[in-house]
Amino acid sequence: MQKIIAAFDGFKFSQSNLNYAIALAAKANAHLTNVFLDDKTYTRYAIYDLVFEDGVSQKKMSKLVQQDARIRNEAASKVVEVCSQIGVSFNIHHDENVALDELLHETIFADLLIINNKESFTHHEEKYPSRFLQDLLSNTQTPVFLTPDSYKPIEKIVYKEKVVYKDKTIKHDFIKKEEPKISKNKQELLDVLTILKNKKKKTKKDQENIYTIEKVLPNIK
Repeated sequence: MQKIIAAFDGFKFSQSNLNYAIALAAKANAHLTNVFLDDKTYTRYAIYDLVFEDGVSQKKMSKLVQQDARIRNEAASKVVEVCSQIGVSFNIHHDENVALDELLHETIFADLLIINNKESFTHHEEKYPSRFLQDLLSNTQTPVFLTPDSYKPIEKIVYKEKVVYKDKTIKHDFIKKEEPKISKNKQELLDVLTILKNKKKKTKKDQENIYTIEKVLPNIK
């Protein structure tokens, strides 16, 4: 694998999805593209929050839009911080158009898409799988890994390869033993972990980073 895409909802950020994405990128020595689907039609506020007796309040709307942007940016900053500490090759991409269309376009040249198994990009509760996931799985041409809410270390990666020779199609199933290749070694991560744990006053971000590092360390030699 060369390119992995991890899709995120900035309002309902999945830490487990990030943990799996980083672990797989490290094991496969792949580039990780973190896609935040910031669909403009998907907001934390409802239209009735903006309507007053004299019409729509532009001031209130501006404030709510800024709040949404702040929450989404905080989620993206968390991804940047953790990916930088772990040392995987990565980038961040924000898509502001229709979430499904944007994600399908993003995956055209990807080897794997990673997304939480409860993603819906709506605020109302939906039966599993959500309508969003149904449409995504029905239309994508890229393998999809639906991640659970709790992370478990990845022990091995199994590849299924299809090779076509003239009019014959041969399928090869094999297990590839991976040697994780990352720009920072395990000792450096242990050093970062020690520093974070030794802090007398730990912030929420410190606690999240400690959790993430401890989860991905078993996958790194």
